[in-house]
Amino acid sequence: MPLSRPVLFVAAAEIGLVGLVYLLAPMVLVGANGMTLESVNEYHSTRAAYGGAFVGFGLLFLAGAMQVTLRRTALIALATFMSGFAAGRVVSLVLDGWPAPAFLAILGTEVVLAALALAALRRE
Repeated sequence: MPLSRPVLFVAAAEIGLVGLVYLLAPMVLVGANGMTLESVNEYHSTRAAYGGAFVGFGLLFLAGAMQVTLRRTALIALATFMSGFAAGRVVSLVLDGWPAPAFLAILGTEVVLAALALAALRRE
């Protein structure tokens, strides 16, 4: 099995499931990280940005894992998606300081998935 399929399946599961939680019960993850949502606007933004967008990308990654015609597009999207999040976290480390350890673990996951997506793209 090529590297691209398992990488996309893992990304689909991770991003899709996290997205579903943010979409349906955002306080579960927000609260676990010591944050709060206090207004309709905060719920709205969280459900859209972390819920809907994550579910959408999770579905794209799943489609890429299952359909060879979408594989390259899904890998490019995965590399871009994870690299963007990782870059934002690195900027925050420099400008804002060190977050909770969970956020550093998430950064590690983002870097690994971005690197795996790039490696899979090279093999395609």
